Amino acid sequence: SAIQSGRPVLVAQPLALTSEEADALAALAASTGLPCMVGHAVLYHPAVRYLHAAVRTPDFGAPCYLMATRVGPAPMHRGPEGALWDLAGQDIALCNHLLGGSPRRVSAVGGGSEVRNLRIELRAGDVIAGQNERRVSSNPPIAEPTQFGFITLSYPHGVLANLRFSWVDSHRVRELVAEH
Repeated sequence: SAIQSGRPVLVAQPLALTSEEADALAALAASTGLPCMVGHAVLYHPAVRYLHAAVRTPDFGAPCYLMATRVGPAPMHRGPEGALWDLAGQDIALCNHLLGGSPRRVSAVGGGSEVRNLRIELRAGDVIAGQNERRVSSNPPIAEPTQFGFITLSYPHGVLANLRFSWVDSHRVRELVAEH
């Protein structure tokens, strides 16, 4: 691997498909002292930088909710991971960045291959998911790639973020709305 050969690593999201793989990469990077990180380029866009500053001013203030849309035709390079992994990661990183933390609760539903209803509750590194309340690792396994879906992130202080992602829409749309 690049880390084992002494090179820092900057990857497109996702870093890994399971929390176990991500933990192994993090441990390897820590043992070598080399950075291994996801390059969320959207966080450096001038509009995002402006909004990040604006939500910290008294004039705009903290948003009560965010709505993100990332839809369009499926890319030709799509891999087996599906639209959830390809599209939603950027908007989750964007919401975390704007709101200054991680969500306390996450709910997601996706479809296109096999519809899966997930309810994920984050508590000190423990994750509980699924309609049958089964315990899983930090990332619930997805047997089939999703083609579209919706995610709701519940942040502290009652702030919500709703994300829509899709590979089945005919027009490409990238949008973020912050309401206060």
